[in-house]
Amino acid sequence: MDRMTELATNPTVRKLVRKLQLPLTLPTAVRRTPEQDVAHPLLGRNVALTVNSKPALPIARALSALGASFVLIGDAAAVNSVAEITRAAGRATDSRTDALLGSALHAPVDALIADVAVLGGAKALFAQLQPALEHLRAHGRVILLNRVSRTMTPAQAADVEAVFGFAKSLARELGKQAITVN
Repeated sequence: MDRMTELATNPTVRKLVRKLQLPLTLPTAVRRTPEQDVAHPLLGRNVALTVNSKPALPIARALSALGASFVLIGDAAAVNSVAEITRAAGRATDSRTDALLGSALHAPVDALIADVAVLGGAKALFAQLQPALEHLRAHGRVILLNRVSRTMTPAQAADVEAVFGFAKSLARELGKQAITVN
């Protein structure tokens, strides 16, 4: 540990920096529970996942292997197929069929993963994500999945660009809470 890290972790120095209102960013300690290890870094984390599309299955499989618990949102057939995978991995799963992303959340989540193409463009994305963001914890993640192809119509290309702009704006707004948007 270097000298600056020692100073930053000293409670007296932290109080002094806050009192003097110095423009210094002091690092915060990473909090991990004993059961979290390298193999399961997402153990105890809740992820809201829209499952109306094909990419939801491998995403759910990968996140289950890392230890995440899910709130699955979408139509009944897609939710049931993904729920079987997550239950087989021993993960807690809360399923909401035919629900809006924001209205389906009742407890805080650590990440939101939404397929923008299924939601129907930037306007529908905003309508669905705005209420869901209230349930997102500090230091959370928002991941927006979209499809880009060479054979898009001008309207589809405009929707893709609108989503990029929305993601940048959302990242700026949520950055104060240390929430990232990708």
